[in-house]
Amino acid sequence: METINAEKKAALLELMEMGLTMIHLDARRDDVLVPSHLKINPCLRLNLSYKFHIPDLTIGDDGLGATLSFNRQPFYCRLPWDSIYGMTSETADGGFIWEESIPQDLREHMKRVLAAQVEQAQQQNGSGPAEEAGEEAPPRPRLQVVNGGAQSGGEEAPQPAAPRRGHLRLVK
Repeated sequence: METINAEKKAALLELMEMGLTMIHLDARRDDVLVPSHLKINPCLRLNLSYKFHIPDLTIGDDGLGATLSFNRQPFYCRLPWDSIYGMTSETADGGFIWEESIPQDLREHMKRVLAAQVEQAQQQNGSGPAEEAGEEAPPRPRLQVVNGGAQSGGEEAPQPAAPRRGHLRLVK
């Protein structure tokens, strides 16, 4: 877990150097300190930037802390690395996802949504997938496995032919 936390810290520092960075976290965890009305959110997103000139911003080995503004009211937030499962950057046009840090209930919800989308696409195109119906399939999101690059079962992850700058990367 320390390696993952070090990766998260490095990713945050890298993205913040580029500009506005959005942190994706599970605010329901006991060790997360955010305003009480946000504490029930499994996918809370908070923006950080060096341009905000946050005087007490600390990025340490166990997480980050900063006084952020919520409805123009300052609130000191404590965000342990274990609660953070994603970071994105508007400037970099991409980000990072740590699949093992995504809350289990959110993972299950994402699987159900994806299954429903596949089923809907199959119904729209007849009984089979779009390729079988002779139509072009909708574009798939471009994600890249990083740090290890192997999927379960020891298979190598397929690499995109020409990755463009700013795509999301899956960190395992």
